[in-house]
Amino acid sequence: MLNLQKFLIVPLAISLMLSIPLRGQSSPQVVIPEPSEENAAQNADALPSPAMISEYDRALFVLENGLSAQWKDRNDYLKNFDASSDSGSSGEHLTAAKAHVRVLLVTSLRIHEAWDEGPPIGIEVQKAVKELKGLRDRLLQQENK
Repeated sequence: MLNLQKFLIVPLAISLMLSIPLRGQSSPQVVIPEPSEENAAQNADALPSPAMISEYDRALFVLENGLSAQWKDRNDYLKNFDASSDSGSSGEHLTAAKAHVRVLLVTSLRIHEAWDEGPPIGIEVQKAVKELKGLRDRLLQQENK
């Protein structure tokens, strides 16, 4: 009887660890929301203003450096934003704020293809800079009230 229990428990444990469905079971579906400005705006309200201001400043620094260095694609901007160092004492809030600002960058900067007829990446970056400055300035005004 003991060998039979091991025979049943081990495949079940392995299945749970690897998230492989057992025969006759369907795998669970995980729904990951697409990044959108609406989702980002809802999440930003829950974050403290200093963390958001810090992340807006960080994003602006990366975008403006990319413009002056003439980065050619969206991935350069996102990679450099992701690599930018976190600073401050409220690490959890900064991580959430950085994720929020990254969503804004992802939705603001398109993936450019060779046949694109849309605006060049530099124009999109300039629009993103203007938008982020507006968001940051609104938070600064709220902080100063």
